[in-house]
Amino acid sequence: MTQDELLELIRSVQRFQSELGDVEVKAAQRGTPQRLYESLSAFANRTGGGVILLGLDENRAFEVVGVGDPHRIMEDVSSLAAENMEPALEQVVFIERS
Repeated sequence: MTQDELLELIRSVQRFQSELGDVEVKAAQRGTPQRLYESLSAFANRTGGGVILLGLDENRAFEVVGVGDPHRIMEDVSSLAAENMEPALEQVVFIERS
């Protein structure tokens, strides 16, 4: 996914004011979302997978709010995807906006 594709996906979520069938939104301002494993597992078992957007707040009209500790969240997601799932997820992509 390119940065342009990511930005278009964010705009779509904001325009519809809703998560999409293959897109889930989690604020993550206070660190790694507690129910992230369930989302990863659901998309891992879904044909075509899905996208989890961290740093958007559904309770604030899907406003971009950023994440509290990006490095820690990347570690947590990688750990969940590789160590806690059977079989391990093959692709986890992180895109940072500068």
